[in-house]
Formats: sequence, structure tokens, C-alpha cells
Amino acid sequence: MMGTATRAVRAWAANAYYKAPLLRRLLRPALRGYELWRALRVRVWRLEGSLADPPRRLAVLLAGSEINKNFWARQLFGSGATQRYVGKAWLWRLSGVARRRHGDCDLLITEVSRRLCQRLDRRCGFCLPCWIEGEIDVEEYLAALRKNHNIKADIRKIKESGLECEYTTEGSRFADFYREMYVPHVRRAHGDRAYVKRYETLVQEFNRDGMLLIRREGRDIGGVVLSRRGNTLHLGSFGVREEIDDALKNQVLGAVYYFGVLACRDKGYGRVGVGASRPFLKDGVLQFKRRRGMLVSGTMDAMGFLVTCLAPSDGVKQLLLRCPFVYLEGDHLSVAVFTASEAVPSASELRALYKQHRLPGCARCVLFCLGGGEDRVRSLVPPELAGELAVASGDEILGCLSAGTAIT
Repeated sequence: MMGTATRAVRAWAANAYYKAPLLRRLLRPALRGYELWRALRVRVWRLEGSLADPPRRLAVLLAGSEINKNFWARQLFGSGATQRYVGKAWLWRLSGVARRRHGDCDLLITEVSRRLCQRLDRRCGFCLPCWIEGEIDVEEYLAALRKNHNIKADIRKIKESGLECEYTTEGSRFADFYREMYVPHVRRAHGDRAYVKRYETLVQEFNRDGMLLIRREGRDIGGVVLSRRGNTLHLGSFGVREEIDDALKNQVLGAVYYFGVLACRDKGYGRVGVGASRPFLKDGVLQFKRRRGMLVSGTMDAMGFLVTCLAPSDGVKQLLLRCPFVYLEGDHLSVAVFTASEAVPSASELRALYKQHRLPGCARCVLFCLGGGEDRVRSLVPPELAGELAVASGDEILGCLSAGTAIT
């Protein structure tokens, strides 16, 4: 009962805040101070589970928001994570708390400012962005219509399913989209990790730039709200009706991309923004966008994840070997891929590895060698990939070697 009352009061306060510009200006200094305090005094959870095939135990101490805690639990362990709330701690004391009270933990993941991440020494760990943003070049997409089999499949399925697209600025159709498509889709797709935009926020984007609706047999079944930024028209908030089957939902998403690019061409935009993705190369959403020509245009969130290795356990090594990711390297984004010493790749295998993990828009791909052998691998890098594919010691990241080996 108390929880329901608290949520009701918070909802009323948030509604009053958004509808009162004078109140927002008066409260802004206090809110900034509160946000700073929240950033420094963080909530801490312990996550534990088993990685599959072969089973490896992994224990993680995570400091940050509950939504991002839920994301990491799902990312690392699926639905099999054991979660325990530890309490709150000051940001600068986390490392000591981890070693004194949770010495059996393998990883420390801390939600921190992206600017702080960019200034930290590599020995502190990897800094992953919360979200990476992607764009599609309109001309390159149109040129690939007959070459890219994923785009060709999208067009074929659009025709077979009888999908059509309509641009609209009708408020009643937006309201139906928000209630019946956007909110249910986001909650279904992300569960306890979902971030749902407020109606008042999304309707402002709609009132400025309108939206695209995907129709079938005269009925709206999906859509996306448009948002202009410079020479880019962003396909921002996507939604689809819950009652249609999963195969048709994927076709609707492909139709949004295809018709969105055509709308950008007709309106004179050079690029179409395709929204944000998590920074893991095996993430399904990111893979879907990559196959349609996405390039990374930057990061969306001001926060990032600092991932620090506390113990070079078998679980940590298995995780790194199976989970390539995008990380912040100074002011640039790079792709991190790990390999074991017993699997020294040949020059042709390095070419294939680079092609598989290359992400347009990222500065380079860095291959980290676990168990040594980086000098030998570095000598096998093909000349045409110099500057594009770097090789570094993975043991340094795990704390097995003396810190100070430069990544070159």
C-alpha cells in the first residue's frame, strides 16, 4: 500500500514538474546537486551465476542504477542470476569495499560519467558506453539495394506481407501508437531493463517532426517517431502491436528502416539515425542494424560502465573470449576482441576476424591475447590492416602482468 502511495506521489510531482517551466527553473540547481550526490553515492549489488558450456562460476559487484543492474544480470547470466542488494557506497571507496568485503568477486562494474572514463588509466579497466548510436548513409543504403541480401530480404517480405507506410501528424494516431504499440513493445522487449519515454516527452518530438506508420490491410500495426538533428533524420522511438506474431514484427522493423531511408531521401537528408544499441557485438539489435549498413555515430548517454577485473578467474576469461564489445579509448570508440594463446591465428584468420568484428564508425579493432603470444600475433597482422587492427596483451587487463605495457 505504501509503495503504491509513494509511486502515486512521485507521478504527481513529476507531472507538475514537467508542466511548470518556472518550477523547473527554480528547482534546477537543487536537482543538479541531487544528481551529483546520486552519482557519488551509489547503490551496490552482488550478482552471481554460472556461464554455460563449459560451466564457469562468475561473481560480479555492480554499482549503479537498478535498470542497469537488471541489464547486466541478463547480459551475463540470462535468467539464472542470483542477485543481492549490498547497500550504498561512495564511488571512490568501491575498489576497497570490493576487496575487503567481497574478495571472492571476479569483476567490479561501476556506472560512472563517460568523461571520467575517458581520463582514466587503462589499468583501471575498460570503459563501455551505456549506449552507442548508429546511422545509415542514405546513398550507400540505396546503392546496396541489389547487393545486400538482408535489405533485399526486407523488401521481398514487405511486398509479400502487403506492408505500406504513411507519414502522419494526426494526434489521435500518435496517442494510439504510444498506448498500444510503443509502451507495450518497449516493456515486452526489455522487461525490467525497460526505459519508457514519457508521453509528454515523445509528443514534443511528434509535434515537431511527425511519424511514420506501417500499415497492413488498412490498419496501423507499427511505427516510429521522427526526430531531426542537423543533416540526420532519426528513427527514434519504435513500436509495434503486441497481438501480431514475432515474424511479422521483424518484418515491420525492416519496413521501418526501408521506408525511413526513402523518407530521408525525399526530404533531402543525407543520413538516417537508427537509434541506440548496447555496446556488445553479439547483441541482436546491434547485429540487425549492422547487417543493414549501420555505422557508429557516437554515444547516446553521458554515463558509461567501468569494468574492472578483480581476479583473473576462468569465468572472466570465458566471458571475455565470448563477448566482444565496444569501449571508449580516449575520445574514440574501439572494438575489443579476445583470443587465447593456444589459438594463434594466421594472417588469413586475422583478416576474417577483422571482417567479422569490424564496426564502421569505430576507430579500430583491438585483439587482446590471453596467455601471452601477442608479439607473434602482431607480426602476422596483414599490412593492409595496419592501424585498423591492433594487438595487445590481455593479461595486462587481467592483472597478470606488470602494468605499464602500452597498447600499440
